Amino acid sequence: TPADAELEADLDPLRVPPAEGRGVLLTGANGFLGAHLVGELLRAGAFTIFAPVRAASDAQARLRVEAALAHYGLTPLPEDDRVQVFAADIGRSAFGLDRARYESIAHEVHAVLHCAAAVSWTAAYEALRDANVETTRALLRFACTATRKRFHFVSSVAACYSTRGPAEVHEDGAVADLDGMHLGYAPSNWAA
Repeated sequence: TPADAELEADLDPLRVPPAEGRGVLLTGANGFLGAHLVGELLRAGAFTIFAPVRAASDAQARLRVEAALAHYGLTPLPEDDRVQVFAADIGRSAFGLDRARYESIAHEVHAVLHCAAAVSWTAAYEALRDANVETTRALLRFACTATRKRFHFVSSVAACYSTRGPAEVHEDGAVADLDGMHLGYAPSNWAA
């Protein structure tokens, strides 16, 4: 809904200094796109990749990412600490981590690459809201914690799909007409 796309006043990145760290927080590392981005970020020279993954422990989170890399025939995680996979719920306050760990990661990260999403062509907006909209809001809050981080939101073209919208959508153009979005996934990405 349009109200979900409004941000709270405290989500102002200009209230904190710019990030100096070289780390990247990558969501969705255990999914198709995220697994491919792990290798690409390492090749591009990312100093450290922080990969929060929903799991009961850091070891289980790492196993989930390793399984995804193997499934897609990708290079395994390096033995060093350039990829730090950790158990977290990115939709919870402080990702469900203790405050000290959350803030430590916030100080080391200079960019957020958010490609995790709940994708369903049949679920209603309300069923996808927390996973897509509120999780993005939590990540924006992280991007304004301690230092100002670059925020890259990865979405499908569903965020622009509207039966009432224009045939072409440009990056700096108007957003799609919500009344023309008939699936829950599209407006949840639009609001995010």
